Order: sequence, then structure tokens, then C-alpha cells
Amino acid sequence: MSKSILNVAVHDIIKSAKDCYYFPSFEIVYDELRDYRFYARDMIHLNDTAIDFIWEKFSGAFFDNATLNVINRIEKVRKDLEHRPLFPGTDSHKKFIAATQRKIDNLQKEFPFLDVSRLQ
Repeated sequence: MSKSILNVAVHDIIKSAKDCYYFPSFEIVYDELRDYRFYARDMIHLNDTAIDFIWEKFSGAFFDNATLNVINRIEKVRKDLEHRPLFPGTDSHKKFIAATQRKIDNLQKEFPFLDVSRLQ
């Protein structure tokens, strides 16, 4: 009964509020991600695969192509910052560091409010 009351309340809010939407993450989990392979070891919390699946659905529903492009650029920088070189100090590693720094500089010029320290 409590879930049905919440469902009715959500739909009432959506009807009455401008630019208010409901994203069915709960329904996605229970309808599409029922299999235990989408859960962490505790069998309660979702694992990274499930979270990525829901994020993909959410971003596809609410973000335009320009926003998705920025998110992808930030994600590439985040992955670059996580990279651990096999041979630090080599020319190729120095080029990689310089290229990563250029990506960061370009993002910060375009988005001065971006806190790069939070990417790591």
C-alpha cells in the first residue's frame, strides 16, 4: 500500500509541476535488472554494471548531445588520470601526461567552474 501511495503522489506532483519528470530507476531495477549478477556481494546493493546501465538510461533520457559530449570528455580525462604507466618517465609517458593536461586545460577554459581535483 505504501508504494502505491508514493506512486500516486509522484504522478500528482508531475501533473502539477512544470518541467518535472519521473525517472523510473526503481522499475528498471526490478523489471530489467532482476538477475543477481547485477547485485553486489551483499545481494542488496547494485553493482557497477547495474549502476552504469541505469546511468546510461538516465543520461539518454535527460541529456542532449552537447551535454553527453562534455560528460564523455570529462570521463576520458578521469580515466587518463587513473592510468598507471608501465614505464614512467619515458617520452611516450611524458607525451601522455602533456596531452592529458591539455585536455584538462581545455575543459577548464570552457567550464571555469569545473573542479578538476574531483575527477580523481
